[in-house]
Amino acid sequence: MKENALEPHDIMTRARKEPFVYSGRSAYRKTQTDVPEWLVNTVCRDNNFKGARSGPASKSLALSDLTPIQQAQERLTEARALCSKGNYEEANPVFRRAVAILKEHEGNKSIEYAMASCDLAWIYIDQGNYSVAEEVARHAHNIFLKAYGPAHADTLIALARLLRASRLLRRWSEVRRLVKVGQDGLVGAQEAADQEEAEAAEAEAAVVKVQQKMDIAKSQGDSKLVARLAATLFERTEAAAKERAEAEQAAENRGRATGGLLEDLADAFRALGKVELDVRLFAKAEVYGKQDLKLQQELYGEDDMHVVMPLMGLAQTVWDAGQPEEAEGLARQALAITKTHLGEDHMDTGYCKGYLAMTLQAQGKNALAEPLFEQALAAMKDPEHPEYATMLAAHSENCLSLGKKKLATHSYERALWHADWS
Repeated sequence: MKENALEPHDIMTRARKEPFVYSGRSAYRKTQTDVPEWLVNTVCRDNNFKGARSGPASKSLALSDLTPIQQAQERLTEARALCSKGNYEEANPVFRRAVAILKEHEGNKSIEYAMASCDLAWIYIDQGNYSVAEEVARHAHNIFLKAYGPAHADTLIALARLLRASRLLRRWSEVRRLVKVGQDGLVGAQEAADQEEAEAAEAEAAVVKVQQKMDIAKSQGDSKLVARLAATLFERTEAAAKERAEAEQAAENRGRATGGLLEDLADAFRALGKVELDVRLFAKAEVYGKQDLKLQQELYGEDDMHVVMPLMGLAQTVWDAGQPEEAEGLARQALAITKTHLGEDHMDTGYCKGYLAMTLQAQGKNALAEPLFEQALAAMKDPEHPEYATMLAAHSENCLSLGKKKLATHSYERALWHADWS
């Protein structure tokens, strides 16, 4: 098979929508109008009223009326709006100007500077300027790391940008290091969330105990004890509310960290798996392949189309390692998903059938493979799938094994006609 056989057409090329605006930060919330959040807050504060979002008055302010920091925020809002429409090239100079203003007036170590830089890194990645993206993302990550620690969502989102840039630059040693940092960060975010949840539950249990004692005191008519317990109950209730708020914040941080990093970790595992496969280090490649599959299943569920590519990649890895039986099982899982989402006759369903046929062929199960080859070629013919010629060649070999020399010759001639290889 050709090298790109693991990434055929639609199903092997993920079409994903990248979240651009940081979630969980009021300064960057999507709003009903294009009025910057900081400006709405200012209007509300200065006029002592809430809910000013529907009023257009704040739009009349020109950039010259704003402080430099407000100008930077206005430009960031504009740039993020452009990015939400896919206008990355137009957004680039707007982002860079905002970052320059923040650097001039706040220095290059502020949180706002780091957040703007993190977004700018994504612009550079989209435009293929990976070296600059890596540098910008690394600086943003270092700021967040110092301010928040390794397990904070903002730190890990910046790490995701850095990891992507390093992967696209094929800096494999750095990718391996960043993957470990990211995994440790996610573990830390999970442990922090678990700890906060346990403390919140303990505080809430303490409230219940005081309430129970208070009920007993009331039933016994002990008014002095009731009064003391009422004061204790008030303190414990306030403490429990604080612990619950902290637990919710930790859970939100864990969610943002997971959403911001898992997909880039999965991409890194897949890329590292291919690197190891190229040098025939099958055991390492299989480990990376399984990690990629696990993350995709966590992100999208076991039956989502996003899982097909890591399934097929892992199938190829174990097949190359001399385990066609295991490759068959993985190919069957991929085929079941494509059937459900794309239907029997889709070209990518056909590719999965053909791949399954090849795993059967590798085990000497040529008779079982033959009808799958025929179904695959019918689905891959029109429109022509990128791996159509490869599948014809594999079918030719299968026909020879079955003694069907005339059909084998016909399939091989068609393969030569459609091939871009020799």
